[in-house]
Amino acid sequence: MKISKIASILLVGSIAIFTAGCGSSSDSDSTTSSTSTVSGTVVDGPIYNAKVCVDYNFNEQCDDDEPSAITDINGSYTLSNVDLAKKAPIIVIPQDNTIDTVSKKPFTKKLSAPVDGEKVNINPITTLIGAKMYELKNENELTDEEIDKIKQAVAKSVGIEDADDIVTMDILKNPKVYATAVALVNALPDDLENISSNINFDKLEEGNLTEAVQDADVQNILETIITKVDENTIIDTNTIQTVIEKAIENNDISVLQQDPTEWQETAIKSLLTNNIFFKQDDDGMMIKFNDDGTFIDSNEEENLSGNWSIDGDQIVLNYDNGEEINVTFNQVNAYVYKVEGTDENGTFEDTVLAIPNNIDDISKLPGITPL
Repeated sequence: MKISKIASILLVGSIAIFTAGCGSSSDSDSTTSSTSTVSGTVVDGPIYNAKVCVDYNFNEQCDDDEPSAITDINGSYTLSNVDLAKKAPIIVIPQDNTIDTVSKKPFTKKLSAPVDGEKVNINPITTLIGAKMYELKNENELTDEEIDKIKQAVAKSVGIEDADDIVTMDILKNPKVYATAVALVNALPDDLENISSNINFDKLEEGNLTEAVQDADVQNILETIITKVDENTIIDTNTIQTVIEKAIENNDISVLQQDPTEWQETAIKSLLTNNIFFKQDDDGMMIKFNDDGTFIDSNEEENLSGNWSIDGDQIVLNYDNGEEINVTFNQVNAYVYKVEGTDENGTFEDTVLAIPNNIDDISKLPGITPL
């Protein structure tokens, strides 16, 4: 069995994956002595095609005179000519085609962070600080002391030792902090200035994020995360996000109450059954995994079928004709996966596209365009 069996040409013609080129500032790339370049990432999963700007006038919009950029497929952005002396938040505003590149679903929440240096990573945790700045501005209490007070409270509540690390740390490398962020995004308000309607900052200052969150479902998930995940938990970020979002979507935390090592099977099953896997080659091949544990592997000349199962991080394909292959899928970006495995001919590797199975027109997918 050849790896090309896990493949197909797409609906019409070839495609291009946007892997870079969208993250630069819309302002001039030159800087002056009084301004700096600020860069970072926007993460729930990496957020693609969101507008990022410094909101100098606190109107929750990106005005023409404010440094702005669009995030690339990795969630990266760069802002030029940023005045670091001004007490202003960076705001992330979703666009029509903004997506979370892990879930491949539209991302609609505004995120924020304080302009706190030349590296600012923005996520739901930093949004607690950035959003609070809007409230402090409205109350004429936006001072360095108040901002520092909020930073200290947020750091304490999520277990970050140094508050100055909040906007510079890569939360994708800390499973507990990342899991907290993925759950927390569901408790954020649509308008940042209303953050206190969803978050009790008195509880936050006590170091208790769970009680600070006003949403009971998110509280339950945060309580489970505290007991199940720490910074030493060996688990990939895609798995964390998939199981947390599944728990929220189904209003059922039972999957999170399993040992995190068991979360992987849930995440792999979600990946397989929610997508159809394609490869650009002359045979026009694809594979579709069904919820009942069967699969269809087809091309222009033949249709094969069989049963699939999960063994650790391996996907085992048992074909009806007696052949077996074992593969792993490792995500490269929103739609591209590197496939590695073994069949009767030895080891192999290839690249496939994971297209959500509810999509009938590939041109509708952010980050992909027909060539």
